Amino acid sequence: MPVVQATLSFVLELGEFHNVDLYHRGFYQIRAYFKTNGQSNTAVTANQPPSKYSAVVEPPTVWKRSNSRMLVPEAVHPSFIEPRQTNPVYLPDKMCSKTLKIMYREESVKLNDVFEQRILIQVDPTKLDESIIKQEIFLCVELWFAEETPDNAFSVNSLERVYERQLRVQLTPTRGLHYHFDVFFDYFHLCAVEMAIHGALTNVSPSIISSSKISPRSTPLPRSGSTQSLSQQTWHSILFTVRNHTSRVQLACNIHQHLCHVLLAARESMLMFWREVLPYLPVQYRPRIGTANFAAKLEELTKQMHNLTSDEEMANQLSLDIARLSSQNTALLKQLTKSTALQSKATAYLRRKTHQVRVIYEHSSSFNRGSPPVEPRFSN
Repeated sequence: MPVVQATLSFVLELGEFHNVDLYHRGFYQIRAYFKTNGQSNTAVTANQPPSKYSAVVEPPTVWKRSNSRMLVPEAVHPSFIEPRQTNPVYLPDKMCSKTLKIMYREESVKLNDVFEQRILIQVDPTKLDESIIKQEIFLCVELWFAEETPDNAFSVNSLERVYERQLRVQLTPTRGLHYHFDVFFDYFHLCAVEMAIHGALTNVSPSIISSSKISPRSTPLPRSGSTQSLSQQTWHSILFTVRNHTSRVQLACNIHQHLCHVLLAARESMLMFWREVLPYLPVQYRPRIGTANFAAKLEELTKQMHNLTSDEEMANQLSLDIARLSSQNTALLKQLTKSTALQSKATAYLRRKTHQVRVIYEHSSSFNRGSPPVEPRFSN
């Protein structure tokens, strides 16, 4: 079975920073990055030969407009993206929050930072949801600190990493991910940061981007083809790998129906969340969201596909429908997060909703006391 590339888009909000107990006065900063399959990025050296990977974590971007919308007087340095390093060891691109000067015990300061990042994953086009669910994605959150100096001067280079937490991200493509959580740091820097994450399936493409050009992380590519051939792959080339016409038609219909279903379900999930949070948004951020029958839309697209007779027409229709649905999902996630990011009432609603889900999960798990402990994780 050929492979295609699915894009998972994530928007990460950094809300309020809480200093629980003041052991050290100084400058605090939060850094975060995504990685896949739990591989330690620092274990990859620059001297290792280049290899191919089935998942690519693209460099993140910072939302300057959202981050500047709310001023943070306590910040001594703005948020930024720390570019990856390859020498002497590999370090990923990192999302770096504003740097705060913390002076008092139980001090709380709003970071108001928003970052966006995409992960490209190779999937089976007939089992996209299963392929993504099996993919291990982690969000690593770091605490960086610098001592207060007598002259009260600050330099980003003076910051040192003092603690790191690794959280498992579980995203179901048909349901998306909208989650609020707190990350606690222990030992000599007892503090916490409030975060929210939004994730969705935004694109499916037949061409595979070479991971060696972006980031050496994740698992090897399957041996079914070279990186060059995968990067030039089209829906036509995928379908025409099957020589028998009947089998080719069946493959085209299966891929088309499955991908349209997953993309439409992802869009429906985003709209459902938007309707839920709409009452908690300011008036200027409340769009008029119309109703849509996605089941009827899927039936219409599937019927159009089955009415086609030639292989060329089916390949063209597959390419057109998937590209249109992907572009709609990409635009919708952007609009959704632009209206909800850093909105206090919307954040409070998401916090309550997440807490209710967590309580229900913990209550149901309490009846199975013999099960082993699980790693920290959050899911939809």
